[in-house]
Amino acid sequence: MAGQLALVAKLMINMHSLNTERAEEIRRVPLVYKINDGYKVVEEAVAVSGVMLKHYHFTTMVEYLRRDGGKLCPFCKRGIAIRMPSKRIPKSDLARILGVSENNKELERYYQHVQQGSEGDIISSCAGEDIHGFLRPDPPLRRESLVKFSWLLPSILSELEDPTMFTVVQHTRVIPNIPENLSEDAKQLQMPYPRGYGNGVFGFVSLANLELVGVPITGSGERVIDGNEKSKRQRAIIRSYAPLIGSVMGASMAKALPAYKTLEVMLVIVKNSPVSIPVPVHPMYDNYVNDTLKIFSSYRDLTKANVRVYTYGVRPSETYGLDIERVSRPLDVLMQAEEFLLG
Repeated sequence: MAGQLALVAKLMINMHSLNTERAEEIRRVPLVYKINDGYKVVEEAVAVSGVMLKHYHFTTMVEYLRRDGGKLCPFCKRGIAIRMPSKRIPKSDLARILGVSENNKELERYYQHVQQGSEGDIISSCAGEDIHGFLRPDPPLRRESLVKFSWLLPSILSELEDPTMFTVVQHTRVIPNIPENLSEDAKQLQMPYPRGYGNGVFGFVSLANLELVGVPITGSGERVIDGNEKSKRQRAIIRSYAPLIGSVMGASMAKALPAYKTLEVMLVIVKNSPVSIPVPVHPMYDNYVNDTLKIFSSYRDLTKANVRVYTYGVRPSETYGLDIERVSRPLDVLMQAEEFLLG
């Protein structure tokens, strides 16, 4: 058994366009905060959905697995994380989407899984479906993701009335010489366009269950991949958190790499847990570090699991009897996790 991990990160991010899930829009949501004299409601806080964070992890994981020769279905190999097609969709349509012939061997094998493959068949041939889960509507079959993400949410800052700031900037595409009497479509080649940007101190939480890599949740529960493939997948899970801690992510990276600083990282590793581990306290809340340590200290006492904690940028006021090690570089928590879990 490899174990499970819980990652908590707190980040200062300025001028980011991380969550432009719809054109020219940054998502804003209402949030409730605990403050000294009660509670505070922020009506429009800038937030990044867990869907987006999961996507960044998925695409990085695919890069690692393609480099290392891990198994991927034709969709995941192209970085396309979609719901598994219904068996009613003709193979010819899938071939056109993928840009391959109907006789392509990868497509043939994938289409057999679409039609009637078991969970074991599907995850044995694709790390993406194994780790990030899948849903096949017809015939119905579902695998829950082994990697889970919260939203990236802002921490309350006592110096500010609003924990996040939002601005819209007008950009423009310029053509040096515009002839007269152009068509309307041609005129739109040069045009101003708005882009929203957010600023603030944000945090997120993620869970990863490395023990269930290659193990069908339905059926016999026996692992369906060999040790080499399992190792590739487990290492890819851990290493793919690096962009989320180090800011190689964004909706407009060509012209809006976030002004990013990693403030705090905490990684909780659990071995020999009989069930799924608890969720850490989100770093949008004050005292999230000590509150998270209390949870895992109690969980260790309850389940007799082996719990180890690595931190960057934080110094807990108490250890609560846990084995805690501070590291000097943000990504060292991932290196330590890989060494402790996988050797």
